[in-house]
Amino acid sequence: MKNVTLVRTQSSRKYAKPLFWLTLAIVATTAVVTYDVPFLNPAHRARPFFFSIRFMLIPHILAAATAVLVGPFQFSTRLRQRNPRLHRILGRVYVGAVCIAALMAFLMAPTQPPFFRNFGDTQATLWLVCTLAAIFTARNRQFAQHRIWAIRSYAVTFIFFLTRLPLRFDFREPTNFVTYLYVLMIAAIVVPDVVSQWQAFTTRRVVANP
Repeated sequence: MKNVTLVRTQSSRKYAKPLFWLTLAIVATTAVVTYDVPFLNPAHRARPFFFSIRFMLIPHILAAATAVLVGPFQFSTRLRQRNPRLHRILGRVYVGAVCIAALMAFLMAPTQPPFFRNFGDTQATLWLVCTLAAIFTARNRQFAQHRIWAIRSYAVTFIFFLTRLPLRFDFREPTNFVTYLYVLMIAAIVVPDVVSQWQAFTTRRVVANP
């Protein structure tokens, strides 16, 4: 019975990660198709605004897209064990992409509505803090902490898509939208800790009687 349970557990873990990344891919695709693709229409009323900030917006999008695509490879245990050099190279690419995207976000902040401007600066700052913390913990060989900060950094990266989902919520009210944004940022910090310490939450430690 123990062997059967062990096989089932290993099998579930085998498919858990691919299903997780598939879910994120579906979320990202849905967000881009429903929110961003319509802006490609030349008649869209927001086109003049985006065109006016194109020299900041295009580098921001390209750098953010690079971070989104590179991130999943950094969480591959197989890649990290078999090719640690490639893992480090991709890590530098990810860090560089985050720094460029965050810098462009800071530069674009003055062009945003007042209610959104503070959030943009806050998210960019949080993005940099989590990414830099991942770098420093890796250099200090604190790999458990490095993994948590890396997950936090990627979670902040993914907020880009979560804010574009077609949710049934009245986002026309700025207060509601900003509240949702800050909830996402808090979740990006807290959820990685909950996941990494899930066993401590669900398993009771047995202490032998002296």
